Amino acid sequence: MRLLSANAWHLRGRDRDLLIDRGLGITALTPALRERFEREPVLVLTHAHLDHMGSAHEFTEV
Repeated sequence: MRLLSANAWHLRGRDRDLLIDRGLGITALTPALRERFEREPVLVLTHAHLDHMGSAHEFTEV
């Protein structure tokens, strides 16, 4: 049974990338981002619920 889930959106830009919401923070996301993308995105949080800001501390810019 799936009790919790969350979405995160990655938007690739010309000069910078954005990651919209971080999700639950149950596991580190930044290693997977480094494998898939050229640069670390700026994290944008839509609001301060746990399922949106789980591991915001992993990112340089929030």
